[in-house]
Amino acid sequence: MKSFKYLALATALCASAQMWALDFPWLSFKMKDASEITVAADNLVMNYSDGNLVLTSGNVNETLPVADIASMSFTNQPAGVEEIVATPSESATYYTLRGVNVGEFASADDARRELPSGTYIAKSASKSFKVIF
Repeated sequence: MKSFKYLALATALCASAQMWALDFPWLSFKMKDASEITVAADNLVMNYSDGNLVLTSGNVNETLPVADIASMSFTNQPAGVEEIVATPSESATYYTLRGVNVGEFASADDARRELPSGTYIAKSASKSFKVIF
């Protein structure tokens, strides 16, 4: 019965993504630990597997435990942030927490070498991340 509830939730999320993705380019998940994960809604594929919601959008793959999702919503801006999990070739534009653009870097390692220690928001083509150096 519990698996059926999770499957129904995943199905509803997929249906919602199909209906509203054109108006809102980002899908944001608020987690029970107060973190927020935002993924591009365009070409978003969501699957349910073993109690997890598996999200695929472009080159981004996220696996979220369904039991840890507090809420989800579509948005016009990528407001969610999380710890960066970047591949060496993933480029992103980095911003201070006040929204000041501090540059575009080809990888998280390049940004780490060039930027002073602190907390930044990295925005790639399909996702935003909180980065702490």
